[in-house]
Amino acid sequence: MQVIPHITDEIKHSIFEATRGFDVALVEIGGTVGDIESQPFLEAIRQIRIEHGVDKCLFMHLTLVPYIKAAGEIKTKPTQHSVKELRSIGIQADVLLCRCESPLPDAERRKIALFTNVPEKAVISAVDVDTIYKLPLWLHQQGLDDIVVSQLRLDAKPANLVEWERTVDAIEHPKHEVNIAIIGKYVEHKDAYKSLSEALRHGGLKQATRVNLQWMESEDIEARGADMLHNVDGILVPGGFGNRGTRGMMIAARVARAREQDSVFRHLLRHARRRDRFRAQRRWPAGCELERERKALRRSGHRADHRMDDCGRHGRTAQRGIRSRRHDAPRRAGMPPQGWHARTRDVWP
Repeated sequence: MQVIPHITDEIKHSIFEATRGFDVALVEIGGTVGDIESQPFLEAIRQIRIEHGVDKCLFMHLTLVPYIKAAGEIKTKPTQHSVKELRSIGIQADVLLCRCESPLPDAERRKIALFTNVPEKAVISAVDVDTIYKLPLWLHQQGLDDIVVSQLRLDAKPANLVEWERTVDAIEHPKHEVNIAIIGKYVEHKDAYKSLSEALRHGGLKQATRVNLQWMESEDIEARGADMLHNVDGILVPGGFGNRGTRGMMIAARVARAREQDSVFRHLLRHARRRDRFRAQRRWPAGCELERERKALRRSGHRADHRMDDCGRHGRTAQRGIRSRRHDAPRRAGMPPQGWHARTRDVWP
């Protein structure tokens, strides 16, 4: 077996199989130019360019443009050497994405374009932004999408970035704010729960809500009790292994469950009160037997649940239902009318 053509042919085959049925495929080759690990992949895409033509393949190279704070100077040498290394293996970059702290001055862009054989308009500043969702807007302002569409000869409509703008606006000007506690055993390593934190933040973006994450060690819950969870709006307990910190995670899970039950109870109670206010507004004809009974029940503190049949307007007699107090709805739902504090007495220190 040889690197060329056996390994490179297999790389090309994998790319074509993964992109079958799509108009455009974005294929990333990680690592640093010059590393031995990436050489077969770079050779494979060089062959793809030759086989399919310039209008079917575009090379976009991401480089670093460091800023030397002590000298107050932007250094373009790393970018020049990186592009030179690519050209030595037969790949000419079409677009340069220059990673930098601030936008590149025009003089630096012209210098990079001159020494890398790349058009000046194709030297794009990939600046550091406070939120990654601003980056597509920034790249669109510099015309990166127009360059790609032009070289690949795509019949594309004008870019519609309304959703991106709405997302950025939700991040910068949220309408609501919630505090979510994440109780785990590896909270000192944020990447251990990266998918959970990103899911919560993305859910907040959809609702224009800022999600503040409070990372809590499960062993601290064991030592200090559930008092640490009083000032949070939500509780998330990820899964874990072993015995360490398990009791603290169980305490947090019990508190979360109790709050959920209390929320259901409060909803039923509000529903019962709205129902009683609606019934209190019903009116029967003056002197009606049902009206007299209703007044008597009101004086005794009860509420009457009358299922009326138009109050006899069509010659039918009204049917009387059951009598109930305001707290009967939660009771009939099988829930005690106490707060969640009383039901979680065992988890409190």
